[in-house]
Amino acid sequence: MNNRRFHGSGYSDIPSEIRDQMIPLQEVLRAMSIKKDDIIADFGAGSGYYTFVFAKFASRVYAIDGIQENVKLIMAKRVQNVFAYEADVCSQIPVKDFTYAFFSNSLHDMECWEQLIGELYGMLPNGGRLAVIDFKPETPFGPPHARIAAEKLDQVALNAGFSKKGTVDFRYHYLSLFFKQ
Repeated sequence: MNNRRFHGSGYSDIPSEIRDQMIPLQEVLRAMSIKKDDIIADFGAGSGYYTFVFAKFASRVYAIDGIQENVKLIMAKRVQNVFAYEADVCSQIPVKDFTYAFFSNSLHDMECWEQLIGELYGMLPNGGRLAVIDFKPETPFGPPHARIAAEKLDQVALNAGFSKKGTVDFRYHYLSLFFKQ
């Protein structure tokens, strides 16, 4: 990995009702096809919106965020199969045994994102999956400094060795799904 640090976006989570209007949760869950034996690493977990949803379906969820306050919020909920880590994933990924890597509006904040995709490919077991939700480049709100076009994400993930499962198109976001054969 490079020496550029990721500390988290610093954005507060928006209310779930508004989030669900922009990125319908049921469509995300349907597309991701989470299995009971999945171990999900939620990178850039924020205050844990997806972490706690995934905990209802997966055997274990790792919430990884660069902001200590977010990690404390997640740990305070004391959900048995949720484990939270404060980490700069551009330097080190604190867990190794996950089967599903997930990013929601966080990958674009990681200057190391292209190298990270390659590293995740090497860490995931055969059949492991990667899901990325991000802003479309033309979205009129959100962080203006960085956007990852779905085509660019596809190029990087495919070059790393992933196979494409599909893309779900939302009004302002997209969800891209990949797997390791």
